[in-house]
Amino acid sequence: MMKKSILAAAALTVTSLAFAQDKACVCTESRALLRVGVYTDVGARGSVLAYSKLAALSPDCEAKFIDGAAVRAGALSGIDVLLMSGGSSMDISASLGDEGRAELERFIREGGGYLGTCAGALLMMETAKYKGLGVIPYTRVEAPPRGGGTIKTIWADCARDLAGIKPGIHTTTYHRGPVMTPCEGHPRLGDFTVMARFGCNILTTKLDPDCPSMGGYASCIAGKYGKGKVWVFSDHPEVNPHTMDLVVGGIRYLTGRTIRFVRDQKQTGQFVVGYPTSFSPGAEGAAFAMELVKDADFHVRGGGFALSSADAVVICDSPDASRLKKLAAPAGVRDLKRFLERGGHVVAWGRGAKCVSGMVKDGAGLHFVKGPAEAMETLRALRKRPLPPVPAPTFGAALPRAEGAVRTGFLLGSGSSGACLFHLLRMIASSPNYDVRFLLGSDVAAGALADIDLFVVPGGWSLTQMKSLGAVGCSNLVNWVRGGGAYYGTCAGAYLVGQSNATRTYIGLTPYRPQACPYRGNSTDVKCAFTDDGRKALGLSAKEFTTLYWGGPVFERAPETALPDSDIRTFATYASQNVYSFSTNTIPAMGGRAAIVGGTLGKGKVLTLATHPEYLAGSRHVVRAGLKYLTGKSAEGNLNPHVRGGLVLGFYCADFSTREIGGLAVKLMGLPGVDLEDVSSGKLQDGTLDHLDAVVLPVPDKEACSFLKAFASRGGKVYACCRTKKQRDAVKAFPAGSVVVCDDEAAIVKAIVERN
Repeated sequence: MMKKSILAAAALTVTSLAFAQDKACVCTESRALLRVGVYTDVGARGSVLAYSKLAALSPDCEAKFIDGAAVRAGALSGIDVLLMSGGSSMDISASLGDEGRAELERFIREGGGYLGTCAGALLMMETAKYKGLGVIPYTRVEAPPRGGGTIKTIWADCARDLAGIKPGIHTTTYHRGPVMTPCEGHPRLGDFTVMARFGCNILTTKLDPDCPSMGGYASCIAGKYGKGKVWVFSDHPEVNPHTMDLVVGGIRYLTGRTIRFVRDQKQTGQFVVGYPTSFSPGAEGAAFAMELVKDADFHVRGGGFALSSADAVVICDSPDASRLKKLAAPAGVRDLKRFLERGGHVVAWGRGAKCVSGMVKDGAGLHFVKGPAEAMETLRALRKRPLPPVPAPTFGAALPRAEGAVRTGFLLGSGSSGACLFHLLRMIASSPNYDVRFLLGSDVAAGALADIDLFVVPGGWSLTQMKSLGAVGCSNLVNWVRGGGAYYGTCAGAYLVGQSNATRTYIGLTPYRPQACPYRGNSTDVKCAFTDDGRKALGLSAKEFTTLYWGGPVFERAPETALPDSDIRTFATYASQNVYSFSTNTIPAMGGRAAIVGGTLGKGKVLTLATHPEYLAGSRHVVRAGLKYLTGKSAEGNLNPHVRGGLVLGFYCADFSTREIGGLAVKLMGLPGVDLEDVSSGKLQDGTLDHLDAVVLPVPDKEACSFLKAFASRGGKVYACCRTKKQRDAVKAFPAGSVVVCDDEAAIVKAIVERN
C-alpha cells in the first residue's frame, strides 16, 4: 500500500499557531502513538469521515474504528480517546445498547478521554429524552429544530491555558446541535468549564418568535469525570479544515498530547471516490474508506451521487438501514441515474448493494461486490482503465448559442458578489438559449441596456450597485423595464429595485419595501413557501423549497407606492425565521413576509429573489423557472460532464470587475475535461480547497496569494494573470514550480488546455 506523499511533508503537518505561540502549554509527549477510536455505528454519521481522516492521517495517531458490538466486547480498553460524531444521540444510544452505554461511562470514569460533536455532546448530557448518560451536568434548552449554517462562537481565555486554543471569535458550522445550559445545583457542576459560547442566534426552522436565543449559551464544554475527561461541541468545527485546530485542542486537553493535523490534498490524476456521509458506515466501511484515503491513487471526498467531480461512489454494507432508505428517496434516485448517465461508477456491497439495486435495476457503471477486498480490486481496475478521449478545444472556444438566444447582461463591479455571480453565470451560460454579456454600471448609464433582453443583478451590496449605476443608470433601468426589458435580481439585486425604507434609498421599481432591521446573518438554509400566484407564474407544483439565505431582504408590501402600470405580486414567502443577533425578539419576524416578488411593469417583467437558490442543487430549479417566466426560454444547461482524469479547477471570483474576467470564467466553463468551481474569499481564507487540482487567480494580490500559499505547498497549482509588477511580486509568495504566470486571460486558457 502506497502512502500519500503528503504524510511525509512537514509543511502539511501543522497545528494551530496558538500551539506554537503558547509556550506555557507545551506538553512532554511519549513517542507511542495516540490510540484514537472513532465510533462508526448507527446514529454516528456526517463527521465520521472527518474524524477518521484526522486520526488515520496524523503521524501521531493510531486509528481504531469501533461499533457498538466492539464497545460491548471491551474494545474501549484499547484506546486513549474516543471521537463521537454528530447524527442522532438516540440512535447512537440504541446501537450501544445498555451494556455499551455502561461500558462507555466506565471508560470515561476510569481515565478515558471522550470528544463528542452535536449528537455526541447530547449523549453525554442530562437528557433522558435523548438517552443522555448524565456525564455532563448540563441539559438541552428545548426549542424547535434550529436548522444549520455558519455561526460565531466566542472562546474564553481559559481555552488557551487548557487546550492551546486562541481565545476570541471563531466561525464554525452549526447544524441543529444542542443549546447547552447548566443543571443548577448539580454537585459536579464545578468540575466542568465552558470553553466557548454562541456569539449569535442562528435560526429556527419553525415560525416561533418565542424560541429562546442561542446567544450566550455554551457551545463547547470540557471537564473531568472520575479519572477521565470529556470535551463536547454543540457545533461542527471538524467539517472545515480551518477550524480543525479546535478539535486538535480538545484532544490535547483530553490526553495531554498535541497531534498533527494532516490535510488530505487531492493530487492531479487521482481517482476521485465519493463516500456518502449521510449514513453510518460501520467499522468495516470506515476502515475501507481509510485504506483508500492512505492510497496515493485515490482521493476520497464526502458526498454521494450528486458529487460532480467523483469518478466512483462507494456504498458500503452500512448497518444504518433507515438512513440507507432515505438515500433511496426520489431525489437520490434522480441523482444516481444522472451520475451513471455521465459515466460514473457505483461500487456497493451488502446492505449498500441491496439499497442501490432497489434504486436502479441495472445499467453500466454498477458494480455489486462481495465485500471490501473485492471493492478495492474493482476500484483499482476502474482506475487503470484508459482515460476517455477528451475533445481538443481551440483556445478561443465558446459555449454554443442557439439562434435567437436571450441577450443576457450581468452587472459586474465592486457591488456584485463574485460567488453569487459565478453560480448564476454557470447556470445561464451553460444554456444555449442564453447569450452572455457583461455590463458595468457606467455601461447602463451610457444606454447599453438597449442591446439587452435580460438584465441580471446578483447579490452583493445594493448601495454600491446603485452608486455604480448612478442616477442616469437607475433611470435608464426603470425606463428599460417599462419598455419591455426583463429584470432578474437576487439578494442585493432584490434590495436594489425595492422601495426606500427608513434607513436606505432604493430605486423603487417594485411596490415592496425591505424591513429596516439589523443584519440577519451569514449563510444559512431557510424554507420558503410558494403562493398560488408564484406556482402559476413559475409553473411549479411544489409548495415549499429550501434555499440559501445570506442577509437578503424581507419584503413587506408598500401599498402607498403602488405603480399604476404594474402587476407585481408575492410569488413566495418565508416559512422560517433567521436571526443573527443575540435576541429573537428585537428583530421583526420573517415568517409570512415576501421572499420572491414578480410580475409586470409596463411592457416588461420583474423577478426579485431575496435568497440564493442558485447556490444549492436542490433549489436551482427555482432559478430556471424564474428565467423561463421572464424570457419564455428554457435555461436547462449543457455544460461538459465530468470525465475521469479531468482537471478540477477553482476560479477565484472575489473580483469580477472587468468583462475580461467574466469572459475568462465563461471560456473555462466551456472547456472539455475541466470541472470549474467557485472559490470565494471565504473559501480562500478557510482553506477549503483540498479537492481542487488548481486555482485560477484572475487578479492576484498579496492577501489572496498569502492564503493560497498553503494550497500550493500541498501540491496545488495556481494560474495567475499578472499585468503589473505589483501582481508579479505578489505571486512570488508561492513555492517554485507551483504557479503559472500568464500575461492575460487568453494565456491562462491556453496554459490550462495544454496542461489538460
